[in-house]
Amino acid sequence: MARTRIRWRRSAQAAAVCTAAIVLGGGCLDDFHTPSAYDSEVYLCNSDADLAARIASCEQQFETDNSCGGVISFQGTLEGHPVTVTATLAATVFQTVDSGTVELLSAVTASGTSPYFAFTLLLTSVGGRNDIVDNNGRFLTFDSEAETLPDPLNDERVNVGLRLSSGGDSAELEGVTGNGNVVVSLQAPNLLRAKFSGSFGASADKVVGCFEVLAQHKRLLLPGT
Repeated sequence: MARTRIRWRRSAQAAAVCTAAIVLGGGCLDDFHTPSAYDSEVYLCNSDADLAARIASCEQQFETDNSCGGVISFQGTLEGHPVTVTATLAATVFQTVDSGTVELLSAVTASGTSPYFAFTLLLTSVGGRNDIVDNNGRFLTFDSEAETLPDPLNDERVNVGLRLSSGGDSAELEGVTGNGNVVVSLQAPNLLRAKFSGSFGASADKVVGCFEVLAQHKRLLLPGT
């Protein structure tokens, strides 16, 4: 992934309280003590009840009209900036592979928005069955070369990235190889639930989080494609 930077700006709603934004800061020129928009964000991965309620609401929307693609919550630093994000996922895609006998999960794309940026979580070389319910758990290690390994859907490696965009700026932050993991707790047809922790873009930028992604769209690859 390309290594660029984004301008860390408030959303239009948050910016309305400022007369000017600091390009690389979370405050306003006329008030250096203005709270960060992230102060209103609550990290849910340590609150089972609150997370379960948020997921249940999303699952109901998903079943009703496919309008919710899941829930994600994460906190840490990205490009040197502290972040806390909890969001519903607005657009999700699962890419699966039909091996001829089972359906394996190849890649997941999940997009949402935060107070300062829109984001897309990308996981490739995920592996695991997408045609049965599996709650046995899997431990996957960050590896930017995961797709090139001899058996990428049956090993314990995953390529993880975060794509951020704000205004006309964008950044693609790749999970640092060997410096992170994804712990899958539930995998079912068109559902992936996991916790993750690791560095994105630089070893010093560490994020921890959790998600449940529901496949609003699915792309099935046949053997040999």
